[in-house]
Amino acid sequence: MGAIPRPQRHPQMTKIKIGLAGCGFVSELHMYAYRRVYGVEVEVRAVAARGDHVNAFARKHQISNAYRSFAELVADRELDVIDICTPPNLHAAMIVEAMQAGKHVICEKPFSGYFGRDGDKAPIGKHVPKALMYQRVMEEMEQTRAAIERTGRLFMYAEDWIYAPAITKTAEIIRATGDKILFMKGEESHSGSHAAHAAQWAMTG
Repeated sequence: MGAIPRPQRHPQMTKIKIGLAGCGFVSELHMYAYRRVYGVEVEVRAVAARGDHVNAFARKHQISNAYRSFAELVADRELDVIDICTPPNLHAAMIVEAMQAGKHVICEKPFSGYFGRDGDKAPIGKHVPKALMYQRVMEEMEQTRAAIERTGRLFMYAEDWIYAPAITKTAEIIRATGDKILFMKGEESHSGSHAAHAAQWAMTG
């Protein structure tokens, strides 16, 4: 059996230039995914992170520019898309900053979360009511959504579970019937987060 030919790329196709925020485990996954993209030309042109390891990451993946701040990444006029692969507590602010600068945005899950506020007693998970966390997260998400819509840029959420057959079928039924969800249960199992900050509520919620 012969090799399967790769899809042909149109010679006039515009190349999409991407800036990566973060250079940890998730960023490695995104780099792997970008190498598998077909039907459109993409190039990760820049990466930004605070630590020295950003330079090693850039060399490993042959990325032209390595920045030490998110502001520098967003200010790069050559970039079309900012791909956010940072700890969750940074997501909402980075989304808004990048899109207000005219960039399209891809953001790794989760979109948001409750990371604590001044005056919260530690440990947050035991002392802040879940209902209050939910209320505050929904308020922040609504503010972020409104800011996104005002920019006119594209926001893309990197969470593949929303495309799982069970989820898409549920959404289809709800749209068709107009009914409310009374009870939903799901389960996911894996070895846990690969990030050191995962155990810190203030960073991951």
